[in-house]
Amino acid sequence: MSVFRLPSFTCRRLNGQLSRFWWADQDKEDGIHWLSWQEVCYSKFEGGLGFRDFERFNIALLAKQAWRVLQNPASTLAHLYRARYHPNSSFLEAKVGSRPSWAWQGLLAGRDLLLRGLRWRVGDGVRIRILTDKWLPSDPPSSPTLLAGISWCPVLVAGISLTVHQRVCRVDTLHPPLFSTAAGPFDLALCG
Repeated sequence: MSVFRLPSFTCRRLNGQLSRFWWADQDKEDGIHWLSWQEVCYSKFEGGLGFRDFERFNIALLAKQAWRVLQNPASTLAHLYRARYHPNSSFLEAKVGSRPSWAWQGLLAGRDLLLRGLRWRVGDGVRIRILTDKWLPSDPPSSPTLLAGISWCPVLVAGISLTVHQRVCRVDTLHPPLFSTAAGPFDLALCG
């Protein structure tokens, strides 16, 4: 489950078998399902029984593998995938490619889950593209929207002047003002 993405049909059948085992009476084939499967899969803290939905669990395990590849770019597995599938791009920008292996397709499914929550931690900003990379501390992470009438802005975060006070800058104090602060002003913590 942590290497290959299981087909949705297989996950639904596994969920059905688990549900049938849990709710069915020994004498009868079907039993009364007192809760929907979705409610059963909620954590105990949220009022469910804490069961795992196989499809979500599979994607979570694949995301864990994708995180390992992302965090250990010098690993043998990362080198293998880079040479085969994305020699000229980063893992986060890699495409499926032609004739991908099942393992690579699974890893990309996990990466897609990671991309929903990943954001850049701003340091010097020389590798962060302003309009395409997610670097603002919002939920979910996002990139900024240009103000109306602005047709140009620097390509990299390093190209904007940040007013820094104790390693924190206010995004609404950028010079010149470039971005819409529809979400309101917020502080941007700078790393190392």
